Amino acid sequence: MADNRSISFKNFTQEDVELFEESQTLDEVLSISGRRKKARDAKRRKTVLKLARKRAKRRMARDPVLKKRSRRSARKAVADKLLKGRKKSELSDVAKASIEKRLNRPSFQKRLDILQRRLMPKKRRAEIARKKM
Repeated sequence: MADNRSISFKNFTQEDVELFEESQTLDEVLSISGRRKKARDAKRRKTVLKLARKRAKRRMARDPVLKKRSRRSARKAVADKLLKGRKKSELSDVAKASIEKRLNRPSFQKRLDILQRRLMPKKRRAEIARKKM
């Protein structure tokens, strides 16, 4: 988006998808300035993202989206076990980072894979129920 020509919605969201995929492959922790930059970008694109969410809400979620949801739920369930009753929001940034570091270990990844597969049918049923309403 260096030049000022207008970009169609389809191309813009494709760029967003590519940026998201790039950010998923990095193992680096985001710095505070990086977080602020992402916040500014999100604020700048909020209307486009809102339209995209509205459009996606009308459709049935596809398999990759359901996998992502079940993966997120699996990570949350395992993190809750690691937190031992404490709230993640009440932890310091260092404590949160250590929890995330533990969740990224290969041993936890195997557990998360199994839990994700077990949660997939629940997420699919929840999506079907949401669409029926």
